[in-house]
Amino acid sequence: MTDHDYTEYLIIRYLSNEASAEENDELKELLEKDPELRKHFIEVRDVWNVTNSKAFDAAKAFTQFKHKTRIDQAKGKQRKLSWFKYAGIAASLIILITVGQYFLSDDEPAIQYYTYETQSGERKLITLPDSSKIWMHANSVLSYSANFNSKDRKVNFKGEAFFDVKHK
Repeated sequence: MTDHDYTEYLIIRYLSNEASAEENDELKELLEKDPELRKHFIEVRDVWNVTNSKAFDAAKAFTQFKHKTRIDQAKGKQRKLSWFKYAGIAASLIILITVGQYFLSDDEPAIQYYTYETQSGERKLITLPDSSKIWMHANSVLSYSANFNSKDRKVNFKGEAFFDVKHK
């Protein structure tokens, strides 16, 4: 018998509770010395425990099945109620989301901007809604919002120009 076969023999005797005290001590010593053998032992032990579990008791399993079936039948009405409960929650969420979108949506129209440009060699006179005048020189860009007169009088400008601003 090779060393490997003997080690497997010791493992099987240990797992089946047939090993002597000397064999148990010998196996313990081998496992402490060799980490690979310890890993192999754990794998074999796990498979052993799964395959050598208690025998299947069909009568006991059938009794448990009948008991569970009776409980499930008694809960049948409760399951129907829980379905309505979940449907009510889903409907409430849909209504809540719809109402939230209505109140939180941005219904304000997009702000419109007016833009004026001058080309190379061109000059242009622009009169703003508040009667301010701007003489734009070549390669310039002016833009302002459609609500220029209402809240503020801000303009965006790039280039060269002369501003004659009317005071409020």
